Amino acid sequence: MAPVPSSHDRVPTWVLAPFLVLTFMITWCSIGMYILFPDWAADSFGEISGSHPVFFLATWAPAIAARRRGPCPQSRGVGGCVG
Repeated sequence: MAPVPSSHDRVPTWVLAPFLVLTFMITWCSIGMYILFPDWAADSFGEISGSHPVFFLATWAPAIAARRRGPCPQSRGVGGCVG
């Protein structure tokens, strides 16, 4: 059985809100233009597909948000907030 992490090994709950907001913003700002302005987005960036860079940006948004340098004193992203 795996050991239970101590309280200083856990990510603080206050980092969850900025992570979710940043994830939402990256995803919807990138894909939202295809929803709100489909003709303009397709003309400007090309038709969206599974291999399109905007698709990758939207689907990788949680990983991008987690790696963001931010409010942690160690300034190593969310991982810097741990222990």
